Order: sequence, then C-alpha cells, then structure tokens
Amino acid sequence: MRQKFSQELRKRIIEYFEKYHALTISDEQADEYLDSLAELFITFNSMRE
Repeated sequence: MRQKFSQELRKRIIEYFEKYHALTISDEQADEYLDSLAELFITFNSMRE
C-alpha cells in the first residue's frame, strides 16, 4: 500500500501516541489516524464556507 503521509509526520504521530498514551502504533495505523484527522479538518473547513 502506498503511504499518503511523509515518514516524518508518521514518526511524529507515533511518538505522540507513545509519549501521551503509552501506545505503540504501526506506520499503517499512523496513516489511518492521519487520514481521519485530515477528513476531520476538511469537514470543519467546509463548515466555515
């Protein structure tokens, strides 16, 4: 599967989950979380219009 997000962004969200939630996630899970956050941003952005 082609990854949508940069390795640096994946690394940052993986570190976040480890630091604040004591949870280790994979690159694939990081992509899923980032995709969900992107969809949420798009939804909120469209509400402003």
